[in-house]
Amino acid sequence: RSTLFPYTTLFRSRLATLAATADLTSERAFELMKLAANKGSNDPHVLTSAIGLAYRLGREGEYLRDWFSRAIALSSAEGPITAVDFRSLAEEWLPAHQEQTRSIEEHLLHGRIPLHLAAVHLNIPLTSLLIGTPRNNAQIEDARRRTIIPILSGAKPAREIQKDWAVGIDATSLFVLSYLGLLKKTIESFRQVVLAPDTMVLLLNERTQSKFHQPSRVSAAQEIRELIDSGRLRLMETLPSPPGWLVEEVGRDLAHQLQAAQEQGGVVVRPKPIHKLRSQMTEEANLQGYGARVLSTVTLEKLLFERGHVDQDAHERAAQYLSSQDQGERENADISSLAGPIYLDDLAMSYLQSASLLTTLAGCGLDLRVSSSLKQGQDQLIARHRQGEQLAQDIDAIRTTLRDGIQSGKVAFVPRHKIN
Repeated sequence: RSTLFPYTTLFRSRLATLAATADLTSERAFELMKLAANKGSNDPHVLTSAIGLAYRLGREGEYLRDWFSRAIALSSAEGPITAVDFRSLAEEWLPAHQEQTRSIEEHLLHGRIPLHLAAVHLNIPLTSLLIGTPRNNAQIEDARRRTIIPILSGAKPAREIQKDWAVGIDATSLFVLSYLGLLKKTIESFRQVVLAPDTMVLLLNERTQSKFHQPSRVSAAQEIRELIDSGRLRLMETLPSPPGWLVEEVGRDLAHQLQAAQEQGGVVVRPKPIHKLRSQMTEEANLQGYGARVLSTVTLEKLLFERGHVDQDAHERAAQYLSSQDQGERENADISSLAGPIYLDDLAMSYLQSASLLTTLAGCGLDLRVSSSLKQGQDQLIARHRQGEQLAQDIDAIRTTLRDGIQSGKVAFVPRHKIN
């Protein structure tokens, strides 16, 4: 039994991932992953898989903290989880990652590396390059903004197709033919189409990678869009002109909100402390006279409770969460501070949503205002989710076409070579 334990745990972990990939019920997938995490609680790789699946299923709030803290404790310098400080992330890892991405994109554009290798290093699915990109290009009117896809070599002359040929088709060709609507016709036009032995596995992995991996973020974005569309959250349409030093201190969006609150007698809801821009969260911002206009999420929740908008149970849960995230003290702010415009910072919005307070706040009849950039961010996130769903459907269509070809004998696989 002790010998089989690691293998059965790993099997459960992969089975749970497969259940989620195949769009079986999320409850079944999560139960399998809980079982694997419990049995493999001393294996950081199993726990990391459980964490990833929890995000994919939108179940971050369940068990995740225990799994994550244990996976960190069990990880070594080689991983699977590596801890880095914010300064190292901002000053070393991020610039290096941006330079690597720029280099790969340049090599891809000039045809120096194959598409599949570029996709691996860019951590994006091939489907996104060969189906998603041309679809996006078709919606862009300005041709200068379209992305070039290097898929055709002009060095090879055209050849007359013969129906008795058996032709090999790689994954990139499958995606291109599918996008052009020619995959089924191609299969029917030859005696046989031959594929690599791992093609169906690759398609399954592509489907998993194409879909948006944090459905809870999509749900949160849709909630914010609904509140904006219904008028319960108002967009800042006219932006004031904050002093230059304030923009340098806290960034343009927060500076606009602080200036608007100062001019109109409102408040800005923002978790504390507020760090100085480009200080890598090591130095607090100097807000000068604007600091009196800032209300922490902890204080806002306290005022809502005192005003009777939040019951005792919801108050205790929200206060516990917000206190763990927002270092602002429970100040004795006057209830009259909520009488004027209330500007909600993007980070405050995230915290209030996680504390299940945003909808309650929006139903209090208060004058709530958010930046236009918040709406743009939510729109982009929802669009990415829809694109991922569309790519998953495209891959399903390819799998169905290949399955029909296999059943009719038109599609076959190259034998897998055994390595001695």
